[in-house]
Amino acid sequence: MITLETWKRGAFNGLKTSWMLLKIILPVFAAVTILGHTPVISWLSRLFTPIMNFVGLPGEAAIAFVTGAFVNIYVAIGITIALHLSPWEVTTLAIMLNLSHELFIESAVLKKTGIIVWPIAAMRLMNAFLAGALMNLIGCRF
Repeated sequence: MITLETWKRGAFNGLKTSWMLLKIILPVFAAVTILGHTPVISWLSRLFTPIMNFVGLPGEAAIAFVTGAFVNIYVAIGITIALHLSPWEVTTLAIMLNLSHELFIESAVLKKTGIIVWPIAAMRLMNAFLAGALMNLIGCRF
């Protein structure tokens, strides 16, 4: 049965989760926005443009992808917001991150089960880029 106490507990948990996410996303958004006014983002963009063009994303999207794949998907969200990508690019990046998020953490969990980690991590990265390439092909049609 849903009571007033249930609503209070849900609201409190929702606010607590929102606060936790804001503490991660806002500083990253601010840092990437500040870096956008320096040459750093353009240097990284030029470096990663060839591989990111394969999946239909600008070079600077590599920052969000690498961060989400190897560190934390919530940080990648903050970076993505700061990059001002198109809706199609955000969708492509989101699909890629869903296939490859938090590789280090999830690889550590897999290793505890006795699974050989590197083939799984390589497959997840490969699938992410294949899905990105497929999205690029579909996006070129529209």
